[in-house]
Amino acid sequence: MVRITRLLIAASLMLITMCSTVNAQPTPRLTVPGVMNTGTLGTFFFCTNPSEAPVAIAVQVLALDGTPINVWSDTSALLGPHTTEVWATDVADGLSVDQFQNMGIGMLNYGSAQILATSARIACSAFIADRYSNPPASMTTLSMVKGKQQKGD
Repeated sequence: MVRITRLLIAASLMLITMCSTVNAQPTPRLTVPGVMNTGTLGTFFFCTNPSEAPVAIAVQVLALDGTPINVWSDTSALLGPHTTEVWATDVADGLSVDQFQNMGIGMLNYGSAQILATSARIACSAFIADRYSNPPASMTTLSMVKGKQQKGD
């Protein structure tokens, strides 16, 4: 009887966690300076959910003056435990990007991005790559800033 009660409590807590994650508003967790989408270069964002609970993650690109270029909710994805999603500023020949996560932001010479999530436990990386060659002829990583500490290179 005790074992069944424990299982019911565990299942209830997991369901509550999943529902609260789905309905929670993502908040900015990381800032990525140096985002661009110009000529042959585009920016790519990889994020992984290393936790055991689902996490909603979105990417919002900002112009040089801080004006949002895209709507973050249009790029939101619910990542299950230990799953990864890829976002891109535009389509790419050498990198597979889900159409839903292709932001298609148009020309951007200089900008930044915010990675928003419903949990602080996310692992992300960003890089600029050649969008028109397969494999990409050039790539460079971008730094990620969390609070006052700089992460990345």
